[in-house]
Amino acid sequence: MAVELYHQGQFGAAEKEAEAGCKRFEKGPEQEWFWNFKLLRAEIDLFGARGNAQQLLAAAPPAEYRLPSATYKILRGWQLSRAQHSDDAEKMALAGIAEAQAIGAYETEADGEILLASWLVYLDLSKADDVAQRALALATAHHLEYERGAALVNLGMVRLKREHYGDALPYFEDALASAKRKGAKRLEIAATQDLADSYSGLGDIERALKMQLQVVAANEQKGGVATQASVAYFELGNLYLESGDARRAITAYQAALKSVPQKNDSSQFAQSASGLAQALAMVGELDRAAYYNTKAFEACNRGDAEQVAFLTLNEADLAARRNQDAQAIRRYGDALAAGENVPSARWEAYAGLGREYAKARNVKLASSNFEQALGVIEQNRADQLTSRYQIAFLSNLIRVYQEYVSILMKEGQAEKAIEVADSSRASVLAQTINGRAPVRSGRLVRDAQSEAKLGRAVFLFYWLAPGHSYLWILTGDGVKTIELPDEAAVGEDVKTYLARVVDEKRDPLKAPNGAGERLYKELIRPAEAWIQRGTRVAIIPDGPLHNLNFEMLVNDEPAPHYWVEDAVISIAPSLSILTSASEGRRQKRESLLLIGDSEPVPEYPRLPQAAVELEDIEQHFPPSETTVYQGKAATVDSYRTADPKKFSSIHFAAHAQANQQSPLDSAIILSPGPGGYKLYARDVLDIPVTADLVTISGCSGAGTRAFSGEGLVGFAWAFFEAGARNVVTSLWDADDRRTAELMNRFYGRVRGGEPYATALREAKLEMLRSGTSKPYYWAPFQLYTRDAPRS
Repeated sequence: MAVELYHQGQFGAAEKEAEAGCKRFEKGPEQEWFWNFKLLRAEIDLFGARGNAQQLLAAAPPAEYRLPSATYKILRGWQLSRAQHSDDAEKMALAGIAEAQAIGAYETEADGEILLASWLVYLDLSKADDVAQRALALATAHHLEYERGAALVNLGMVRLKREHYGDALPYFEDALASAKRKGAKRLEIAATQDLADSYSGLGDIERALKMQLQVVAANEQKGGVATQASVAYFELGNLYLESGDARRAITAYQAALKSVPQKNDSSQFAQSASGLAQALAMVGELDRAAYYNTKAFEACNRGDAEQVAFLTLNEADLAARRNQDAQAIRRYGDALAAGENVPSARWEAYAGLGREYAKARNVKLASSNFEQALGVIEQNRADQLTSRYQIAFLSNLIRVYQEYVSILMKEGQAEKAIEVADSSRASVLAQTINGRAPVRSGRLVRDAQSEAKLGRAVFLFYWLAPGHSYLWILTGDGVKTIELPDEAAVGEDVKTYLARVVDEKRDPLKAPNGAGERLYKELIRPAEAWIQRGTRVAIIPDGPLHNLNFEMLVNDEPAPHYWVEDAVISIAPSLSILTSASEGRRQKRESLLLIGDSEPVPEYPRLPQAAVELEDIEQHFPPSETTVYQGKAATVDSYRTADPKKFSSIHFAAHAQANQQSPLDSAIILSPGPGGYKLYARDVLDIPVTADLVTISGCSGAGTRAFSGEGLVGFAWAFFEAGARNVVTSLWDADDRRTAELMNRFYGRVRGGEPYATALREAKLEMLRSGTSKPYYWAPFQLYTRDAPRS
């Protein structure tokens, strides 16, 4: 009963049961039970770091009580590890594990392996992994659900400590499932905490914060353990710090320190004091920051390389803020040495050195150190397990690229700045398409100029940052740099303009507004000298610009008109992805896969015009080259079994469901079938295509969330990743009838031989000329391409 209460997280009740057990068996003939209860009290105390374990473990049980004897050695090892006697701790725990194994006490043996792995994870990751694997095998073989979950937590922690956050997630998710099956609240909280840490490491701060607040609430409940509450507040502080909210971070770190005094858990105290020092430095309280960092150094485990590295980084940052540059450079170097196997410490130290050398106008050393920082970041991104996790990872580290670009631009090195900026763009896509991550070779700008010259095109590359933002205009003749307002100002104007055009369905030609006028003036007018009427323009957007269709901005000269009348526009993920192939079209026989007009499902009625849309598009292709799945046949399984890679064009006429929190969980809504009725973007990644064109004529198919380092992630991104060359999809929920009209016109022109960008533009212009002038109706669709424009 007491053990069950302990696993359920009812620590106060568990302790009372254990105390009652001690009293009951202390003087009777069954004294072995006295030791079992006494050792459980010690374990609860060690878990809560309350300082009574030393007294409870002062004497060992008699040798004839073999199970308590094994348990005692394991707990004594835990106690020694807390006192930072690592070697003695390991020897003692291994002795207890061996004793448990000898008597067939599998649960105690597994518990010992789990405890041993839990502290080895801070000292020797390879050894911790081996121990946790043994624990998992033992727990699985003997159907020990709680121990299985705890072993999975340890295996996830090994990957978390290696900063392979995506690799860690499946372990924590599996552990959480075990905890829920067992009703083990303590383990459930631990797994949720670790999931939050993993999502934080991947850059998905929103999801991490939501989970972390759940953990904090659970630990604040009556009967919670102070140590766990401290950890929860500490991680909450980290998330607030990551999101730039230093004041809230300070409050959280102070709560973490209050929960666990230094004498009870020096390691946890050191972590919390270190975080508090960082947050205080961010708000300019440098003396208080230095005080807490010193306290953290005094308390920390010097064998914990990660903790030492980050405390040293704090010292370096404080020196830099005080303009003690020589001291800052020295301590950043020390942090590099201490964090040799801690990637995040290494990239932060290299970036710090880059900033210091930039202050000293030593551009060569500044550049060298920033390149080192980006190298560590990019390698670590590549090490994440799946595309889904790689996407979020770089989004949280874009600030390092932004700092480097800013320094290069101050030194007049625009071409190198463009290359650094582009290497942060669509990095996962670039690796898939080019077989490698973006490489800063020094040739990118020259190659882009050659493409622009060959296609008589203009590339508009936008870079938005909190400080300095830029538009780089790349033509066959050179590069022009235009300074832009900062990211927040541009983002606010985009938000305001979209509210007028999309939410309120206004016509900017009839009701001009300041936001739209500023956007055209700042984003397009500087490039007008290079853009003659009908020029092909490839836009590489950034940040909030991913949500804006530039075509619907108004050019007021000579008379107000939409920019779509002036230029042939396509959207590219990055410069490095644009290829030299002539739009990649007609490389194989023209063939079409049409799927849509799905059966109604909850929340998604049948689209009234979908059948008309399919019929109109079908008429533009020869029947022998067209495959249609309509109505009940339009299922997820039909798409999979149709062998999509054999088609040159794929068209979906169906609802789409956008998921802002997890864009790869966005879905095309098809008819119910054995595989469900949702074709998820994450599923699209696993179904290869070679199509020149994929069109999704449903709602918000482009995506609703832009990730720094990858761009707008949704179905356009997913189909690129799967192998498509061009994707036409919408930025907002499109009108069903107007969409059918637009698609009929678009495919008619495509079959007439027009390039995709030209065909889409002409279809929009026809709608404008027919009296449909509100952008809400004609402007939701954009062409996303990986092909350089051709004349």
